[in-house]
Amino acid sequence: MPGLMPGFTTRMEYPTSDGKPTAETDTNRHVMTDLIDRLQAYYAATLDAYVSCNLLVDYEEGNAGRHLSPDCLVVFGVPKGDRDTFRTPEEINSNADGSIVSRKLALTFSRDGTRLKLQDATTGAAILTEHEAEIEQQLKRVADRDLQIAKLQAEQAALKKKK
Repeated sequence: MPGLMPGFTTRMEYPTSDGKPTAETDTNRHVMTDLIDRLQAYYAATLDAYVSCNLLVDYEEGNAGRHLSPDCLVVFGVPKGDRDTFRTPEEINSNADGSIVSRKLALTFSRDGTRLKLQDATTGAAILTEHEAEIEQQLKRVADRDLQIAKLQAEQAALKKKK
C-alpha cells in the first residue's frame, strides 16, 4: 500500500512480502491456524478487532524496510477487512516517541533497537519474556553477590586498619 513520506507529495511503495519463504513445521502451522481460527471466532462480534497472521506489519513511516511478520496478530481499534500489509503509522495513532499504547491491553509497545519492548501502561514496568526474566534474575543474583563481596572486603579492610 502506498504511503506518503513526511514532507513529500509522492507516494512511497511498501512491499507486501519480505521475499522470504514462511518455513513452518507442520506442528507450528497447525497451532497457528488453530489460534487464528479461535481468535477470529472470539472477536467475530467485535467490529474494531482485526485478526491476521504472517502479514507484513510496517512500523516506521517512510522506511519500507522496517517491518515484521508475526505468526499472529490482533489489533484493537481498527476495522476488520483484508489488507496486503498492516501499515501501523496509518492505522494506529502513536506517541511522539513512536510507541503505541493499547488501552484495552494496558500495554505500551515500543521499539528497543530491533526488538519489540512491552511495558505495563500504568506502571511502566517492563513485561519480559520467560528468557528475559531468567536473565534478569541471574543479573540480580550476580549483583547481590558482588554487593556481598564488597561488604566483606570493606569489613576485612576495616579489621586490617584496627590491627
